[in-house]
Amino acid sequence: MDDDLNTPRAVAELFEAVNHGHRLLESGDAAGAAQVRGLYDVLLKCGTALGLFLQGMAEESPEQLQQIQAVIAERDAARRAKDFARADAIRARLGEEGILLSDTSNGTFWRRQ
Repeated sequence: MDDDLNTPRAVAELFEAVNHGHRLLESGDAAGAAQVRGLYDVLLKCGTALGLFLQGMAEESPEQLQQIQAVIAERDAARRAKDFARADAIRARLGEEGILLSDTSNGTFWRRQ
């Protein structure tokens, strides 16, 4: 059993699945959102079987993740339109919900406070 599980590869596949889920959420496609829900369940089961996710499990459901991404996309659009007051208001609203934003050259990322 020591050599048969290949745990490093399993963890690498989980990370690839997470990246795929992020791409689906960013696409804004309704079919992608459905795939993310299924992917979330698979990741949770596989990760739990590997002993991952025992601490600090995500508080957000796939629907909540999609809503957060939609609000961030709305803020990004406001920034592109140079409507900084609206962008700041969205950032403040997310901050009140415990969501911190980081603007980078690769886009806006968020994390829980």
